[in-house]
Amino acid sequence: MKITGWTNFETNKYEDVFGIPGNPRLTKKQEEEVENIIVAEMKNKGYKFNGIYHQQGDFGCPVIDNKYIYAVSMRKWGNLMAKVCDLPNDDKLAYVTWAWSTPVGTTPVYPEG
Repeated sequence: MKITGWTNFETNKYEDVFGIPGNPRLTKKQEEEVENIIVAEMKNKGYKFNGIYHQQGDFGCPVIDNKYIYAVSMRKWGNLMAKVCDLPNDDKLAYVTWAWSTPVGTTPVYPEG
């Protein structure tokens, strides 16, 4: 699996990477693999943006293998950003830093499509 682009949260062009309730597409291990791929890509490209942009921005959602969209809650996105920014794993509230806002002194960096 790899990131093949970025799109908006509301698109109908791709299938949800998680499947549908009651019929999940990914095992827990596969979900972790997808998140690790996203974290690595964001670190490599220097992307940093909050959950609001993830859901409302033009290019806030990663596209996996030209087929699936990774579209999640602001909290889950904040948790992913905590990994991107290497925030401590033992801080259960680390996601708050990125879920609804951008940390003071941080300039967001967005994908371009």
